[in-house]
Amino acid sequence: MAFLYVYFRAFVEASYPVVFREAWIYVSLGLVAWWYVTMLPFVLLIGPPLIRAVASAFPGIVSEQVGSATVKGEALKKSFSFAMIVPGAVMLLVGVGIVLADPDCVLALNIAPNMVILAGMEAMFIIGGAILIFLGLMVLATGRLIIRRK
Repeated sequence: MAFLYVYFRAFVEASYPVVFREAWIYVSLGLVAWWYVTMLPFVLLIGPPLIRAVASAFPGIVSEQVGSATVKGEALKKSFSFAMIVPGAVMLLVGVGIVLADPDCVLALNIAPNMVILAGMEAMFIIGGAILIFLGLMVLATGRLIIRRK
């Protein structure tokens, strides 16, 4: 979605400066990565309690199956934790790969236009990956971040 939005803004609207039109790929990929890193923990951790709240407040809006699956132990399955651990590990590996790579080679490959953007990419992938791994391990160990224990 972010990729298409930036593409539309950069190429369809001719009123944008040439500099922005040349950098559309960086902006697009950066927004996709940023939205994914910041969205995933909230969707996985806040989604089930919100569904549970809506299901109890407005029983007709949410189907019986969705409401009961959210309230019961569905969220404690290992696959739920791995849904955060695996992408977190991939993000962390990408960040470490960027850190360990020769900056001149990375810039020559046009992965980032300058060192400031490259440093931001490193920080985003390393911090985002570490947070996702931490949250996934917490959910795997306790399960308390997802559902209430009765």
